[in-house]
Amino acid sequence: MSELTKDSYGAEQIKVLDGLEAVRKRPSMYIGNTAEEGLHHLIYEVVDNSIDEALAGHCDTISVIIHEDDGVTVVDNGRGIPVDMHPTENMSALELVMTTLHAGGKFDHSTYKVSGGLHGVGVSVVNALSSRMVAEVRRNGNVYRQTYEYGVRASDLEEVGTSEATGTRITFFPDPEIFTETTVFKYEIVKTRLRELAFLNRNIRITLKDERDGAEDVFYYDGGIVSYVTYLNRNRTRIAGDVTVAENEDFNSLVGSEQFLFGTGFGAITDIETGPDGNLYILEDSIRVFPFPEINIRIFANDKKEGIQRMPSMKFFYCFIGVADAGFFNLKGRN
Repeated sequence: MSELTKDSYGAEQIKVLDGLEAVRKRPSMYIGNTAEEGLHHLIYEVVDNSIDEALAGHCDTISVIIHEDDGVTVVDNGRGIPVDMHPTENMSALELVMTTLHAGGKFDHSTYKVSGGLHGVGVSVVNALSSRMVAEVRRNGNVYRQTYEYGVRASDLEEVGTSEATGTRITFFPDPEIFTETTVFKYEIVKTRLRELAFLNRNIRITLKDERDGAEDVFYYDGGIVSYVTYLNRNRTRIAGDVTVAENEDFNSLVGSEQFLFGTGFGAITDIETGPDGNLYILEDSIRVFPFPEINIRIFANDKKEGIQRMPSMKFFYCFIGVADAGFFNLKGRN
């Protein structure tokens, strides 16, 4: 008999992980890994909550500050996380959101029609993987604060001041016992992500500051993805027309879709059509070839498409794969 079959396996071997203990036990399940990528994912989760407030029309300014002690602060001017007592959970809504998996406004679809998350685990996971977190909420004319350690409440919810402004301020310190490889955030990685978010969510001002060396950047693009395509092609020569856009506001579960094309090679798009299935198609006849007499070569179909860039931006309901939102299960989103 093998050692495996000798081992007892009964009801006492079945473990139940309470609260956020599961997150600390298997962090990679929630943030991908505990290396550099997972570390930066903590910032993305908190920022995504602020982006959701912006998508709902309640926020237009987000600030991210990297502190000298490896802490990070994310501030927005949204409505502020509710702080009143939850009707059934015997704790404030703030504490519930910060310390409980699958708790949040994403399940009430009148609050957030679309969001960057699906499962209600984002900020609570960040809390669980932080040695310390401070949540400060400006709401109802007051300023409220509560602290947490390793995902557990460390202080009562306190009223610490007054404010006419609204919004949420989250400061967290990654737990070095979880992130054993590094707890140092890289400015350029955060900068790239925040720039993309500003492109994808036009008219939102996102500021990034680094107290370690004084670096600072501000991202604001009223052109949205038009600005993104222009930015991606900043080192190319545009040979025809402007960046074009096709929009569809009612595409199955699609809330909004924008697609842009950029011609910088042999050809440029002159026409796009919407097919019977609602998809956008580039007509072969609409690809106009620009002659280069001095180049004696034969032009093929793929040559016509060279340099043409297509940038879709889609907002779907309930279609993320995995807790870390790694992809779509919606077939139209995949295609």
